[in-house]
Amino acid sequence: KSPVALSRLRTQVKNATRTEASAGRGAPHFVQLSVFKVEAEWCKPPCQELTWEKAAAKPAKDDPNYVLLELCIWASEQRLALYRFDDEWQKVAESAYHGLCGGKGWSCPEVAAHRESAKVWDASWQKGLDDKALSKWLGDHLSQILQQQVYTYSATHYGLAYSGHGSRADGSLFEGMVQ
Repeated sequence: KSPVALSRLRTQVKNATRTEASAGRGAPHFVQLSVFKVEAEWCKPPCQELTWEKAAAKPAKDDPNYVLLELCIWASEQRLALYRFDDEWQKVAESAYHGLCGGKGWSCPEVAAHRESAKVWDASWQKGLDDKALSKWLGDHLSQILQQQVYTYSATHYGLAYSGHGSRADGSLFEGMVQ
């Protein structure tokens, strides 16, 4: 039995605090959690360029209908980071070459700082965890993210998407990292 079945996670958070709705903003129609796994081969740490962040157009900051949350599994840094980018963030990112990096390239410390300025949550795991321990750690933290960051929006609908390589076709998540 999968310890991180999404249906079980959804049931666990039925009574989660509804911060967005209680803040008077109302609930969005759709909240999307997109997950990306970044290995050192994709972007050498510390990652100072935009890669996965360009995958989706970013919604307006206070879009009443759509919230996009993006979770990155920084595998070589042993950390998870959840970001909420908006259209203003995207405008700055799109002009990183001349703006953030001063015309010297697309990769610079300011790009990393810009990305991290949109971080809303993060956690790090111990280096050297075996597959089973890492799977449990990731599953526990995914549950925490869903409870504390995703389902608090009280949206009408939720989506989960993963962008990465490989699949075991066994119901595990994120290239088999979460069993």
